Amino acid sequence: MDAPAHRGLSDVGDVTVEVITLWPGHAAEEVERLITIQLEKELNGVANVTFLRSASLFGLSNIRVLFADGTDKYWARQQVQERIAGAEVPTDARPTLGSLSSVIGESTATRSGRRRCRSSS
Repeated sequence: MDAPAHRGLSDVGDVTVEVITLWPGHAAEEVERLITIQLEKELNGVANVTFLRSASLFGLSNIRVLFADGTDKYWARQQVQERIAGAEVPTDARPTLGSLSSVIGESTATRSGRRRCRSSS
């Protein structure tokens, strides 16, 4: 059996954690004020974060947290999870983390003919 083509390759993609919060029926301005800003406040100060990028849409808040090179992806997810747990957001809005994926994983899935729909780029 041949080894997969991706073995031995370093994962060169940035460590990114995505925080997705669905709050159906609420305007983008309301989502921004009551969810996105509250989550961003909690995420400020997490070690090794290089930037936060957010988008607030009708019923949806999406925050991407980019970490410095060399940051362990599991550590990064744990830090984000702990911070968002303390955010004061409406009780019917539950922030969740996006799926754990990498550039290498995406390229091998594409090469093997498998492709999943993803909400992130």
